[in-house]
Amino acid sequence: MPRLRGVPIRVNTPQGPKTAGWLVETPAGRELRKDVRLSDHLYRADDSWALDAYAVQKAADAGAQTVHVLDTETSTSYRTDLPHFLAEAVRRNLGHGAQLFLRRRLWEKSVPGQLNLLST
Repeated sequence: MPRLRGVPIRVNTPQGPKTAGWLVETPAGRELRKDVRLSDHLYRADDSWALDAYAVQKAADAGAQTVHVLDTETSTSYRTDLPHFLAEAVRRNLGHGAQLFLRRRLWEKSVPGQLNLLST
C-alpha cells in the first residue's frame, strides 16, 4: 500500500514536539492517518492502538471523518469512523501525553491479499 501523506498533525509531548499523524484527503473524505509498527506501538495490556488525544481533536476540527492506523510491518490497515473511535476509546496518559486507546477488535481490519467477504 502506498504511503499517503497529507498535512502533518504536530503535537507537543513530554518528550518534545512530534508528528502524531497526518490529515489525508481520500475519495471518501478526510481521515486521520497514523503509520505504526505492531512490534513497537501496540499497547499489549489490552491489545489496542493509541492516538494522541490532541491530534484526534485537531483532526476532528479539520473535518476528519475516519481514523486509519496502518501497521507498516504487515501492511494491515485498521479503520473506524471518528465518532465510533471517540465513543469507544479509553483515555490514558502513560507518560507521552493524553492518548486515546481503541482495542483492535473494534477496528475494521483489512489485510492485503485477503478477500473481504462483506464487500459487494
